[in-house]
Amino acid sequence: MDEIIKQERSCEIDPTRLEKGEEVDANKVVLLAYVDWTISRIFGTGPRRLLFLVLFLVLTPPSNPVETFSHCPPPLRLIFAHLSDEVAKKYPDNENLRYTAVSGYLFLRFFAAAILGPKLFGLTAEHPSQKNSRALTLISKTVQQLANLLVFEEKEPYMGVVLNEFMLKNRENMKAFLKKLATPPDPKDIKKKDSIIEKVWFGSPLSCFGGKLKIFRSCM
Repeated sequence: MDEIIKQERSCEIDPTRLEKGEEVDANKVVLLAYVDWTISRIFGTGPRRLLFLVLFLVLTPPSNPVETFSHCPPPLRLIFAHLSDEVAKKYPDNENLRYTAVSGYLFLRFFAAAILGPKLFGLTAEHPSQKNSRALTLISKTVQQLANLLVFEEKEPYMGVVLNEFMLKNRENMKAFLKKLATPPDPKDIKKKDSIIEKVWFGSPLSCFGGKLKIFRSCM
């Protein structure tokens, strides 16, 4: 996140919002690289190094990628597992709902929200500039749409032209990530003192993430 903020490069791909001298083709390459980098950090995998070498974006890939789902609190994974199973039972003809039931909680309320407002989640010290804010908006929107297992349609055709191919290629990766999050952890990893239910009832809701939202810091 800090590296994207420091670079302050334009990702604008809406032809009606381009500043003088900007080109959609140049900006879409930057946006694709940022989205690819962000998704790789969420999944805990290495981004496509060739893409970054070609673009000279100098974004630092994770030195020792660790799959992010392993950082998710075990009680929360139990909740996701129960939610996924119940949705699958109620809507057996719609396989994707078991995934979007999980992503609707995790991405909409945390990952996409943290990208959109990094200062509010303790990821940056200051609010991003206008240019960075627009870049983060486009990244957040893409991440959320991918988590919804959807592509961009007629409402935002400029997004679809640039990003739909990327999103289709990563759809199965997203489903695999959500499936791992909704897999019950080993019972020995669940400790009473770490119970999310206990901390939500007897402490602040954010305390269930250690008060510092470490799950986001570790991947962003």
